Amino acid sequence: MAEKKDIYFDGRIYVGVTPASFGRADHWNTESEAEHNAAFEAYINHITSFTSYPVSGSHSFIDGQDVTGLYELKLEIRKDYKSDWLLSTDVFYNNWLEEDRRIIAISSPVPPVKDMEAEGREKEERQFDTTYSALQYAGNFIDENMLFKGLYFTNTPALYDASDTLEDLIKRHSELIGRYMPGSPVDVYVENLKQCKLVKVRVSIITD
Repeated sequence: MAEKKDIYFDGRIYVGVTPASFGRADHWNTESEAEHNAAFEAYINHITSFTSYPVSGSHSFIDGQDVTGLYELKLEIRKDYKSDWLLSTDVFYNNWLEEDRRIIAISSPVPPVKDMEAEGREKEERQFDTTYSALQYAGNFIDENMLFKGLYFTNTPALYDASDTLEDLIKRHSELIGRYMPGSPVDVYVENLKQCKLVKVRVSIITD
């Protein structure tokens, strides 16, 4: 039986996606733009036919990535007003608020940093500085999920290992796209990626 995977695409996680073939795009030798677009559309239609959940919060997932085991599901409850007026009794007040319940996916938290020297001491506030890398262009952070379309700025960039180089990202992302998004315009993605640079980002983690 083919292994099922949870795939991230366009802000949602599609659960239990089964492998499928989409013609020439599987082998990166599409002979025409129409054939390429048809294969890509078939790929999208296949993925989006499965149950999905919206992703909330910051994450570093890219379209087509296998995120099995990398996220958690959470029940989100939001209350909205049913109307623009309010009656005074509790009964009417309770009916005035409408609950919007939905299941959302959130990226699994990174295991907390353990301060070995602090064990056995009284709790006190401590700050840990960790260095990562992030994509930047013209002084602005870049949204890696939009590289298929162009260079889009973001305030919450994906973070990479500080030792990663741009060549590392190009190789790794090209392989992921080829494996999980056959038929995608990897050349456009890579060309936009090449215009960026990796800058060091220092992240402070404060614990108490």
